[in-house]
Amino acid sequence: MDVNTICRLGGSLLVSGLVLGCQPAATPMNNFGSGTRGNSGNNNDDDEAVSSSSGYLDDTGTTPPVTTTPPVTTTPMTTTPMTTLPMETTGVASATGPGVIPSDDTGAATQAFDRATNLIIDFEDGTTALAPIDGRQGFWFTFADATAGSVLYPVGDFVPQAGGPVMQTSTNYAYMTAQGFAEYVGMGVNLNDLAGAVTRYAAPAGTTGIVFQLRSNVPVRFNVTTAATVPVADGGDCVPPATPGPLMGCFDAFGTIVAAQPTWQQVVVPFDMLTQSAFGTPSTFDPATLMAVQWQVSMPAANTITPAQIAVDDVAFY
Repeated sequence: MDVNTICRLGGSLLVSGLVLGCQPAATPMNNFGSGTRGNSGNNNDDDEAVSSSSGYLDDTGTTPPVTTTPPVTTTPMTTTPMTTLPMETTGVASATGPGVIPSDDTGAATQAFDRATNLIIDFEDGTTALAPIDGRQGFWFTFADATAGSVLYPVGDFVPQAGGPVMQTSTNYAYMTAQGFAEYVGMGVNLNDLAGAVTRYAAPAGTTGIVFQLRSNVPVRFNVTTAATVPVADGGDCVPPATPGPLMGCFDAFGTIVAAQPTWQQVVVPFDMLTQSAFGTPSTFDPATLMAVQWQVSMPAANTITPAQIAVDDVAFY
């Protein structure tokens, strides 16, 4: 039985020990990043997007120094009172994050990959720049809608956290936290972004999917944008419809839902598992025209009390 049939029947898929659910129709996501050293660039003037350095606990239990605010406390994220969070009255902004992911790391790998040729990013150099392999270039970014009173962390330049999956001897990883967004929020990286000029990228020959380490307290939709889903103005091939219709046109990326992962887990996503959310123009997934990989909070409107938190490491083709 193919993936789409399973999804229509309400089923789910087991991949590398993880249950990957089927994605329902979603709110349109204008979440194509600019890739300018970590700052996102939604191309909708109503959107906001930022990324930054942070002050969260690393996986040894120590708190890195925070230059603009006092150190983040070790209050578990599920009990942090809403009133203590650094809220803004308009749009996306925060100087510190509202929670801490408890230290509990495993990250045992089941899917091997060639690090010398297929690594996308592992943050081990202390930056969010892609590994300069096979023409890949770009910087990590966050993206979000502009819901008033929402909180997104990091802000400014996106700097990796110290720590990561101990089973992979990781020393750095990407981390974001968000709260109060009505439509979408997430983080990701363009695969071929030279100073904001984003173009398509062909997956390495012989690879059949993408693998990454994930840790989160919410379900995450892993997205892969292709030229067919990205507007022409942003380097893709998608042309928005001239008149409104049942489909929104662009930004309907290919993806799949990954359940919340309280400890580090390797997630293996075959290209043939990726499907659109059915709000945009239908297209065929083409690994020769990849644009970006993204990790998006699956249901941001549900995270009004508990902040959504996502950590990612060791992203690669396999």
